[in-house]
Amino acid sequence: TATANHNQAIQALLNTLGDNDSFVRLQAAQALGKLIPPVGIDALYQAIRQDKFSNVRKAAKEALKKYIIDSNRSTSEDRLNAFNYLKLVYPKDAEKLLEEKITDSKFLTDHNPVQSVNFENMSVSELIDKLNTNKTNKDPDECVAIAKALGKHGDSDSLNPIIQKLKNLEEGDWVARVSVIEALGNLNISNQQLEQTQLVQTILVDRWRNDAISDVRDAVKQALITIYEKTGGYKPAAQALERYSDDPFLLERLKAMISSANTN
Repeated sequence: TATANHNQAIQALLNTLGDNDSFVRLQAAQALGKLIPPVGIDALYQAIRQDKFSNVRKAAKEALKKYIIDSNRSTSEDRLNAFNYLKLVYPKDAEKLLEEKITDSKFLTDHNPVQSVNFENMSVSELIDKLNTNKTNKDPDECVAIAKALGKHGDSDSLNPIIQKLKNLEEGDWVARVSVIEALGNLNISNQQLEQTQLVQTILVDRWRNDAISDVRDAVKQALITIYEKTGGYKPAAQALERYSDDPFLLERLKAMISSANTN
């Protein structure tokens, strides 16, 4: 029957998202964005979280947006699921969609997923325990939430546990890696701690040079900028920014900002 053939075609596309060829995966993501089958939402989200190729991730993101925009073919529940997924990974894209006054935008903003655990109300020691026991391959979103909470605390007691978590995230979920790196940048770390852990020279620079995901590399760059600013010009951070940034004037601007702040 036509329905059976359609379902088989959709399943073939879902399977193709796991193909070894990145171009084939990209085409599968684009096709799902045109067909908008409900079963495609989770698969596209996983492609966004796991695929190493930026063009595939971008295609999956754009496909997910079409679920949100097309109120004629997507149910309210499907649109909400797609929107919440998009907001988890690309919050700026989600906000931009709302600014475009899409159908039922109020419904999308009013029905936020309820976080089962409020990590922001936990102490640093409790968060560290949670981070140490988190199984990122099974619950990457929990890792993201814990890292964000630790970053907000800014307590340097969490430095080594966060570094260890980053080392455990060599592969897999890049969103978790970004959140962990952002947390490292937000900690109030002394120069002595930076030297002891070799956070900049070894750990962050290695991620900047070798991570396959551009979003992760961008997060490292921002973390180094933050560390440089907070420490008033930590030399290894300056050296890394000067050597690896594609902005030749970045370091000069940062130096000027620090100089101006010290003068004032």
